[in-house]
Amino acid sequence: GCDTVSKPLEKFAADSGLPCALHWDWWHRYAKDVGYPTYWPPYEGAEKFTETVRRLKDAGCYTMVYVNGMSRDRDDASWGADGEKDAQYEHDGTIHGHHWNPHTIEPHRLTTVCGEGAGFQGLIRETITTLRGAGLDAVYLDQVSCAAAKRCWSPHHRHPKGDVLGPLEGYHAYLQAARAENPGLALGSEEVSEAFLADFDLFISLFGTSYERCGLGTLPEFEAVPVWNALYHGLSAVFGSYLLIDGVPPWDDDRWPAERKWKPSDEKDWRSMFPDQFFVEFARTVAWGNQPTAHALKLEHVTDPKFAPEYRFMLETAKFYAANREFLFDGELRAPGRLTCAAKKVDFMRRGIYHPAGKYETAVQPALPTVFHNVWRATDGRTAAILVNWSDAEQPFALECPDGSAEGVIPARSWRKVNHGERSK
Repeated sequence: GCDTVSKPLEKFAADSGLPCALHWDWWHRYAKDVGYPTYWPPYEGAEKFTETVRRLKDAGCYTMVYVNGMSRDRDDASWGADGEKDAQYEHDGTIHGHHWNPHTIEPHRLTTVCGEGAGFQGLIRETITTLRGAGLDAVYLDQVSCAAAKRCWSPHHRHPKGDVLGPLEGYHAYLQAARAENPGLALGSEEVSEAFLADFDLFISLFGTSYERCGLGTLPEFEAVPVWNALYHGLSAVFGSYLLIDGVPPWDDDRWPAERKWKPSDEKDWRSMFPDQFFVEFARTVAWGNQPTAHALKLEHVTDPKFAPEYRFMLETAKFYAANREFLFDGELRAPGRLTCAAKKVDFMRRGIYHPAGKYETAVQPALPTVFHNVWRATDGRTAAILVNWSDAEQPFALECPDGSAEGVIPARSWRKVNHGERSK
């Protein structure tokens, strides 16, 4: 609800003294991945919603809400003839739909809309305009950036059968129209994308900085690296993470069946079982140059002394990022060189909002560097190494890179900027 998402952010903004932003997912009238493209009115009503957005803005907090920019619920009453006409068709003439939300009693198949889906896109554009009128600073259009480049064999469309370029061009036109209708409103989407770099102001990136949690693999088989930031950093804002301070994903109590919820006896002391996971994921996000992001932040996380270590690290990281945004936001990612430091075995819990009750997996990084780093060049030509010790003990380090070298000791769970040519002991 409105208070659930707004109050912890207001507290964080007051404690940090920094502008903050809310990416608000479950604001709309239906459960997650159900009922699209019908969003308005908000779940708690338009008055409560707009008042919350206004209050956050007064507290220095920007607000962006979730809208699915390319999927429609085939099993919702709103589907109708427009759904059939707008959908992306497979080569065998079928319409594909995926039931994403297993907590719904009846299946709700989300179906991809082709770039020529004018009916669907018109509804989304109306929603975007309504949201701008409610005071929103940005609207997030899920899936488009990472999934819109699909071939379509629809018999209802002008593009050649099996074409991907025509549908893609249709999405560009749709986004340009939404932008023209809502000047000053920022648009975001899921995962970074070269195809949509000119269409979106910001991207959420989840599977890079949280790749162990998302099940993509671990060392030595798989290692995620910030290739996007090396190529395109500064052309758009990038944020996002699946990290959970308490290890408990959010649950929609009012719109998901209670019998599928994890029982209290299923929950464990996740922070003791996975003591490093939060710090690794949060540190990696900013070390890559992405904006610091926490997922499912609750009021207890920013007020209960039990979470003081995590909250302190969040505050210090946000302040460090803001103080060094000339490197971490506007700067250019340089060759990282080689950093020598101790390594540590880290266990990661894999559990999301759709995990069955009582079920989770564990991923193991056998030897993760305790100090993450990257080297950045500001627009004025200055270079600096940005280092973070995510571990619970101080760590010595030695860095050798084309832009300079450095060595020293970093206190537990803290950040360090080493300017080019500086040598600290």
